[in-house]
Amino acid sequence: MTRESGEKGFDRRAGTSGASARRLGRGAAEGAGSARRTGLQGRFRRELHRRPGGERVSRIEGLGHVLDCAFVTYSDNAKTRLLNVDPAVIADIGAVSQPVARAMAEGVLERSAADVAISVTGFAGPAGPQDEEGLVHFALARTGLPTRCRVEHFGALGVNRVRLAALGVVIELLGEATQRC
Repeated sequence: MTRESGEKGFDRRAGTSGASARRLGRGAAEGAGSARRTGLQGRFRRELHRRPGGERVSRIEGLGHVLDCAFVTYSDNAKTRLLNVDPAVIADIGAVSQPVARAMAEGVLERSAADVAISVTGFAGPAGPQDEEGLVHFALARTGLPTRCRVEHFGALGVNRVRLAALGVVIELLGEATQRC
């Protein structure tokens, strides 16, 4: 379920203002509290323009109690080697795609003791001639449940705003994962 721009909730066009950061922090703290209450352990996989998402997410108060590890796999080889992403899929449609996001999240579950895995792959900054700046694919994998995928077209907001918007989606997905327990 993708929020549309006039809906209440996360503002995908928000910059890095104090209000935006506070809103994200409150949402993250609520998600972390819910995860602690349900006993979930999470592993995050993020691939978005060379900024480790697990590190950024781990700065949020309370999330350290549920964040176990993060996989940062920029190269196609690392995605294949560490997360078992099929190299043929990457070669055919590229690393920034729904099938790759799904495979990364499911690969985290296969290669760790995680209950929940969230993957992110996208173009945060200026992209290549055939690539869409601000295109980001997400996948939420839970043990025993079907993997859910989501795509956002944030647009050419700039690297920092796309990263912030993507972090907001990760926090939202974490909240959804903890509500389904």
